[in-house]
Amino acid sequence: MFRFQCLGLPFEPRSEVLEAIAEAMASRLTEHHGNVTLAVLDDGRMRELNREYRQIDSTTDVLSFHYFEDFSECPPDETVGEIVFSESRLVSQAEEYGHTAEVEFYRLTVHGILHILGFDHETDEEYEEMWDIEGSVLASLSAKFGIAWGESVEITR
Repeated sequence: MFRFQCLGLPFEPRSEVLEAIAEAMASRLTEHHGNVTLAVLDDGRMRELNREYRQIDSTTDVLSFHYFEDFSECPPDETVGEIVFSESRLVSQAEEYGHTAEVEFYRLTVHGILHILGFDHETDEEYEEMWDIEGSVLASLSAKFGIAWGESVEITR
C-alpha cells in the first residue's frame, strides 16, 4: 500500500483520508507499495514540467511521475512516484466544482495515483476504465468521511 509524503501544501491534509485513498486503491487494484511524494507547485513550474514531459506548453492541474512499472518488487520504503499539483488550479477547480481546495487535492490525488499505476484516459475505453475506478474510490471516501465532491467532477481529457 502506498504511503504519502506531502510537500508545500497550503493546508494539512487529513492523514486518515490519505490512508483511506491508499487502502481503496489497494483493494481495487494489484498489489503496490512504496512512498509517493505529493507536492504543490506554482503555475510557472507546472508549465515547465508539462512542456518537458508531455510537450504541452501550458500549465495543468496535476502531473504524475512513476519510477517503476511493477511495484510489487519495490522495497516498502522506496519512493515509487511523485504527484505534483498546481496550487492555483486546486483553488480554481475547487471553486468551479463547489468544494474546498483540500477536497480537490484528494480528488486529484486519486487521479494521480491511477496514472502512477499505469492508467490513462486518452481513448474512450481508457477514460471509462479510469473513471470507473476513480468514481468508486471517490464514492467510498464520500461514504466514509462525508466528503462532498461538488458538481460535475469528472476526468478531464
